[in-house]
Amino acid sequence: MYQAAFQLSPRNICKQETEARRRTYRRSNRTQAITAVMDVVPKAHNVAIADIGGTNARFQAWVVGTERGDELAYEKIYNTCDFHTFEQCFTLFCEECSLDHFDASCLAVAGPVKDNVCKMTNLDWVIDGRAISKGYNIADVAVINDFVAIGYGIASIEPSERISINNIVPEARGPIAIIGPGTGLGEAFMLWDHRANAYVVIPTEVRYIRHNTKRANFFVGLSRSTGSKERETVTAHPTHVGQKQHM
Repeated sequence: MYQAAFQLSPRNICKQETEARRRTYRRSNRTQAITAVMDVVPKAHNVAIADIGGTNARFQAWVVGTERGDELAYEKIYNTCDFHTFEQCFTLFCEECSLDHFDASCLAVAGPVKDNVCKMTNLDWVIDGRAISKGYNIADVAVINDFVAIGYGIASIEPSERISINNIVPEARGPIAIIGPGTGLGEAFMLWDHRANAYVVIPTEVRYIRHNTKRANFFVGLSRSTGSKERETVTAHPTHVGQKQHM
């Protein structure tokens, strides 16, 4: 029941949020996508979800599986520069929220995620799922890359909600590119998994690659010797002219 309940499309969420939008809040596409990816955590009654970027932290509290269905209990957008740590921000959200506890949480974070931990690139925050679970007594905490959340949200978008920018007919079950400029430039892609009969979202973490001086000089020298600024030249140039002298 809970897995089905968590699989909310952005369209359905928008319908639930119509009155809330008129009153106060405007929901972002990324936060909608996080709700669509909540099947990564086991079933729960009170669920905290968040979309955490370099500028804003968008939090929502949901009550799942009530007699009236799934209900949005509270949401708040915080400016991340107002907090030294994620815990300070999350603690304030918990205090302002009407719920007295959370059974599970899914945090979509703008940064590379490893072992359920994210050290954010554009913000001095470390988001550790295990530490959050222990510190806030939340049984299950999933920390995921923010563009993984977007990918699962995109998979739920109806054709009528899309805008075409060219006349190319999309290939059924073909690769999908996800590109989103924000405080940083997020990129991910989706591939169809025939065994699971569903798309798999793969974050690229391209925006977190640091280019040192030696690497930068290498590409400058390479472009001068080959007349090309394409990084593909490094591995695919027909003659690899000038590569060795710059390495």
